[in-house]
Amino acid sequence: AYLERDPSADGLTRAFTHMSIRCNPEVPKEIPKSELDQLPPDPDVVELSNQIKRKSYAIRVEYKFIRLAPKTVRREYAQMRRDLINAEKRFRDEMTTVYQEACRRRFHDDELERQLRGEHVEKEVEPMLVHHLPERTNLQKILCDFNTNQGVKDITERKVKAIDGMVALASRREIRGPILKKADENLPSIPALEGKDPGPPAAEAVEPFPLVLEKTQCIYCVGDDQLSHADRTRKFSRVSHMMDHVERVHLRREPARATWVCHHPNSA
Repeated sequence: AYLERDPSADGLTRAFTHMSIRCNPEVPKEIPKSELDQLPPDPDVVELSNQIKRKSYAIRVEYKFIRLAPKTVRREYAQMRRDLINAEKRFRDEMTTVYQEACRRRFHDDELERQLRGEHVEKEVEPMLVHHLPERTNLQKILCDFNTNQGVKDITERKVKAIDGMVALASRREIRGPILKKADENLPSIPALEGKDPGPPAAEAVEPFPLVLEKTQCIYCVGDDQLSHADRTRKFSRVSHMMDHVERVHLRREPARATWVCHHPNSA
């Protein structure tokens, strides 16, 4: 429909945007497992699975264990298992291609129907990104300011502030938090502020460090002033996890048989 109009910059952009339905980010990268389980199984996969079961049963009857079978037999059995994995992957890739094409056609048809009905779809506003460290937030505010209507003095002051922010951020350190196994889909998203400058987050009241730590707290992290207060006072789920963290992160940097030093900030 757009190609029938007079060519213009906006018209061509809308035309190519309308036609490039293969670049839709809403199309999943692979077919969901729930959809794949509803499809009939691939005959090649079923045949290979039955062959592997018969081969495994024959090996166990003759040698009791697969690891006790001759090397040639074990090699043949391993090759059959690799063939099964490749066949499953090939079937999954083929079904993913078919599923993606169906999604593209459905999105394309839905978009045409909305255009015919004259409906306007509001674009989703990306949530505001709030960093844990205030130094990173302040630096983001300076570096993401693309205002060109500034004088030489303002530009110089912005460069100085950016350098100061980089120096302040370089003196801090963030550690990687735990990876959650479940998707945080039910967590409320941070509302975006349109037309307003969010500014740095409000400073929270910092509790003093306890003199006697719990068994699941790391004495090295408590004394590291480059970490945030939450990272310095964090608690591990088990004492063994805390000990593994100390050996893997802190003790590897110290020489053997070194004099033990208390890293608590309140230690004399």
